[in-house]
Amino acid sequence: AEEASMVRNNYQSGRNEDRLIDPNGGNREQIWAQEGAPGPQRAEALPYHGNEASFNMNHVLIENIRSAHYFKDLAHLRTWDDLVDRIFYDVKIEEGCTPWLHGTHRNNRAAGLSAGLRGVGDAGKPSTAFILLVKALTLRPTMPQLRQALRHPDSPYIRAIALLLLRYVCSPAHLLNWFKGSLGDEEELHLEGRHAPPVTVGYLARRLLRTHEFHGTLLPRLPTHALRDARALLEPYDEVDAAVEDAREREADGAGAEDDR
Repeated sequence: AEEASMVRNNYQSGRNEDRLIDPNGGNREQIWAQEGAPGPQRAEALPYHGNEASFNMNHVLIENIRSAHYFKDLAHLRTWDDLVDRIFYDVKIEEGCTPWLHGTHRNNRAAGLSAGLRGVGDAGKPSTAFILLVKALTLRPTMPQLRQALRHPDSPYIRAIALLLLRYVCSPAHLLNWFKGSLGDEEELHLEGRHAPPVTVGYLARRLLRTHEFHGTLLPRLPTHALRDARALLEPYDEVDAAVEDAREREADGAGAEDDR
C-alpha cells in the first residue's frame, strides 16, 4: 500500500510539475502573419489588462479548464477561424454559456499543500463554452477578429464568448466602446442551457456590465468610474432588464416548487 501511495504521489507530482511548466497544456498564441503580409498581425492583438497568466479568471475555474482533456485536445487549433468554427459546432443549447455545467458546481475549497493544483476537480465540470473561452484567450485575438466575432451572424454563442473575453481582459477604459454595439442584440441564446428560459445576447452584454457576479464565478471588478459610466449607458434598458430578472426569478421559484413535490 505504501509503495502504491508513493507511485501515486510521484505521478501527481510529475503531473503538477508539467502544469507549472506549461499551464495551458500546449495551447499557444495563434499563428501570426509576417509584418506587412496578409493575415493576423501580432501588433493588432487586443492588449490584455490585469493578470495575463490567469486572464483574471477565478483560480479554481481556470485550473479545472486547464485540466480538461477537451482543452488539451484544442492545442492543435492555431487560427482564430478554426476556433470560431469549433464554437459554432461544439457549444450546444443543452449546456449553454455559463462557467460550470448545470448541477456540477460546488464551492468547496481544496485543502493541503498542493491545493494550488490538486483537488480543483471537486469544484465541478467546466462548460464547453468556457473551455473555448480560455482557448480564445490563449490565441490572443486581434481587434479586427473580435470586431468580426461580435457581429458574427452564424451563432449567438460566438458573440457571447467574444463578450466574455472582453469582460475578462479588456481595459475598463475601453470596455464600453466594445460593448455598445451589442447592447441591443435581440437574438436569443440559452445562457444556462435548457434549465432556464433563453435570454438575448443584449441582455447578456448588459448583465456583464452591471455586475461582477456570473453564475458561480466572479468577473474582474470594474472601477467606480467605469461602473458609473456603464449605469448611465444602460439606463434605457433598466425596465427591460428588471422584467427579465423578475421572470427568471419566478421561473426558478416554480422549478424549486416542482422539485419539492
